[in-house]
Amino acid sequence: MKIALFDSGLGGLSVLNELNKYSYGFEIFYFADKEFHPYGQLKESQLIERTNNIAHHFYKIKADLIVVACNTATVNCISSLRVNYKIPFVGVEPYLNIVKHKKTNSVCLLATKRTCESPTLINKIKDTDIFIHPCLNLASAIEKFLIDQNYADLQAIIREDLSTVKGHFSDYILGCTHYGLIKDELENFLGGICHSTEIPVVKQILKILNFNSVQSYKENTIFFKEVLSDKWTTLRNNQFVARAALKSFVN
Repeated sequence: MKIALFDSGLGGLSVLNELNKYSYGFEIFYFADKEFHPYGQLKESQLIERTNNIAHHFYKIKADLIVVACNTATVNCISSLRVNYKIPFVGVEPYLNIVKHKKTNSVCLLATKRTCESPTLINKIKDTDIFIHPCLNLASAIEKFLIDQNYADLQAIIREDLSTVKGHFSDYILGCTHYGLIKDELENFLGGICHSTEIPVVKQILKILNFNSVQSYKENTIFFKEVLSDKWTTLRNNQFVARAALKSFVN
């Protein structure tokens, strides 16, 4: 069974990490679209074209399911992808039902500016009191941190992007896959519970593929690349061969 994931960078590792907890002998292909990072800077037409090109690439390797592991790409492109390719797609738009039992006026949604402005997202929360907070630089700062491990720079951007909502809400929805990679740091800073999307996303993947009740039996194989024309790199022992700095993020 082949499962393909893509993001404009490394944020989708949060989904990959969760999926890799289930040892079903999956072949998992992760494409970090380094050339077009970040997706939020692209026009919608450009983003749709790019994500369709990626989907076509996965179609050629006979992927059984494609995960759009980026919130911006999900809210802007997944409808187009589902029309153009007869493959199941799973997106990562913020799972608002995570906090369905909470008073919505105590909930803050953190996302990129592009995601916050999406009509799809606005329509989903129009009947709630969920507060939307755009984070201008946090996703890029996390991407940079995963490569250079400069914690001081990351802390500075956390303060810059999140100080105005710090301590004002009991629950924070992490509306970007990058944010889930530093969930503990964000909870410590914000003083509330942070809800990331990877667990419900993986549950949906397993449900579509009918693996919910299947017993784990075989280690998955993970493939990684950053340029579509490159060959896939096999990641052995659940470690990123090409990016030693990421070892701590892959279980």
